[in-house]
Amino acid sequence: MTNDRPIGIFDSGVGGLTVARQIMTALPHSKLVYFGDSLRAPYGGRRPEELVQFSREIIDFLHSKNVAALVVACGTISATIFDDVKQMTDVPIMGMLDAGVEAALDATKSERIGIIATAGTIASRAHERAIVAKNPDAKVFAMPCPLFVPLVEEGWLDNDVAQLVAQKYLAQLAENDIDTLILGCTHYPLLIDSIKAALPVDIKIIDPAVRLAEDLAKMILDSPSTQPNHEFYVSGNKDKFDQISYIALNKSFDAKEMRL
Repeated sequence: MTNDRPIGIFDSGVGGLTVARQIMTALPHSKLVYFGDSLRAPYGGRRPEELVQFSREIIDFLHSKNVAALVVACGTISATIFDDVKQMTDVPIMGMLDAGVEAALDATKSERIGIIATAGTIASRAHERAIVAKNPDAKVFAMPCPLFVPLVEEGWLDNDVAQLVAQKYLAQLAENDIDTLILGCTHYPLLIDSIKAALPVDIKIIDPAVRLAEDLAKMILDSPSTQPNHEFYVSGNKDKFDQISYIALNKSFDAKEMRL
C-alpha cells in the first residue's frame, strides 16, 4: 500500500500521541490525521455502547479525510469492542492489544507478565486471554490504574502526585516478580519516568505502539518524495492538548478543536 492517502489515528485524548510518535518514526513521510476525544475522556469507565457510538462518530470523520488505514490508539477500545469497530470500516485497521501481547511474549524470560491499563481494559481480561492462548505457561498479573489517564490529561506527568500514584499502583505488581510489563493504555508512556521509578530496574516495559508502528511500516510504503502535513483534531481542552502534544512529539502542532 502506498502512502498517498493519510493514516487515521484516534484515541480518547492525548494518549494516542504516543502512538503517533512511533508511527512518525517508522513512517516519517506518511501523513497522519489524528483525532483526540479529550472532551469525553477518559474512556476507561464508559459503557460498551457509548464506546461504539464514539468510535463510529470518529471513524466517520476520519473516513471523510480519505484515510488509507486506521489505528485505534486506545487500549480500552482495542481490548473491549475492537470486533465491533472493525465492522465500521473497509480500510485496514489496527488496534493496540495484539502488538502489546506479541512484544511482551517476545521479551519475557520468566513468563510472568504484568499488565496495567484502565479499569475497563483490565475487567475485559482481553490481554490475559490473548497471552495464555499463545503461551499456556504464561502467568499474567493485572492492575487497573484509573488515575493515570486523568493525570496525563492534566499534564501531571512526573510530579510528586504522579510518582506517588505510580508507587501505590505498581508495588503489588513488583511483588509478583514479573519480568515484563505491558503499558495497556496509550496514555501511560507519557508517565514513563514515574512508572520506571516505581519498579525494579530489570523489569522490561512494553510500549505496544513500538510494535504496532513496525507492523504498520510493513504494510505501507513510505515514499521519501512525500512531505507530510499532519492534521490534529481534538474535541475539547485544546490548549492542554497542544501543550502535551509538544511534550509527546517534540514539536509543536496546532490542533483544531472540533465537536462531532
